[in-house]
Amino acid sequence: MRTFWIKLPDQYKILLFVLFIFSGALLFYLGVLQPQQMRISELMQQVSTEKKKVELINKFAITYPNVERHIAALESQALQTDRMLPDYPEIQQFLLQIEAIAKASGVNLLHIQPGTSSYVGGHGEFPIEITTQGNFFQTITFLKKMEDCPRFNSVVRLSLQSQAGFLESNLVVVTYYVENAVVKKPLAQKK
Repeated sequence: MRTFWIKLPDQYKILLFVLFIFSGALLFYLGVLQPQQMRISELMQQVSTEKKKVELINKFAITYPNVERHIAALESQALQTDRMLPDYPEIQQFLLQIEAIAKASGVNLLHIQPGTSSYVGGHGEFPIEITTQGNFFQTITFLKKMEDCPRFNSVVRLSLQSQAGFLESNLVVVTYYVENAVVKKPLAQKK
């Protein structure tokens, strides 16, 4: 083999040397550099993702410096929402609230008739027919206080009749509820 190399013209020796260097560089690039560049690219994406998470956490920490107070506020809002839109159709508490509202506003509660509940588009509706008697201002006060009631409700039908110095109001109020609600756990206990 040594004789073959010695007899080989210098031009071929240079060409073989250049080819050897080029193929070595190509193998080095494909075997070492390219996988490392791909790994660097993956790590840069991971760093970018982690930076975004850190920015989000910092923003949250700046916005809510007292996390316990924020969690308590969220739990309070969740409880308020549960009161407004409970996960059961029972209306006993709401009927008691209507009676108290009628008494506080000065209207006479003549008739309350709960209807049949129905499940419509992801929520339940429970209609209640109510008949009251009072003057205009008492009736308006009654409607306003019923609107401010802790349980979410809406008046879907209202008819007023004037009779000897007072108004007789016939209205249908619908209360809402969420059926088959997921069991709720306080936020502080979720992990």
